[in-house]
Amino acid sequence: MKRSFALALLGLAFATPAQARPVDAARVGGVSFKQTHVPADVVKMIRAAKRINTKPYVYGGGHGSFDAAAYDCSGSVSYVLNAAGLLASPMASGGLAAWGAPGPGKWVTVYANCGHAWMTIGKRRFDTIALKQTGARLTGAAASTGGYVARHPVGL
Repeated sequence: MKRSFALALLGLAFATPAQARPVDAARVGGVSFKQTHVPADVVKMIRAAKRINTKPYVYGGGHGSFDAAAYDCSGSVSYVLNAAGLLASPMASGGLAAWGAPGPGKWVTVYANCGHAWMTIGKRRFDTIALKQTGARLTGAAASTGGYVARHPVGL
């Protein structure tokens, strides 16, 4: 019980089926979820997204190393996927269009084509276009998925 209380204090609302109770939303790093259990890999991705949320955009950023001063679109997505152990090295947007399993995922979806890549984590968009529009990559604002291939990590 102490562990559950400590996680709740950190904003990591995990619950086992025996502990599950009606809640409006779980919150992880300021991101809300309707489910009361958020998978550990999703938590890792949200934390990673928040670490680089307002870092500057630079074409090719994040491709030489996951640890960069600035990131481009696919470098940003690669960074987040790597945080959950889902990607061993950065990928360009064209590669992300063929990565993972086809279609949208329950928790995470990568949208990519040969010129741009972005993702959703929960229902939040993580996108360098949002960075230009709002000053942050992670946003609640929706974007058109037209022209993009939807891919997702298996199981998420």
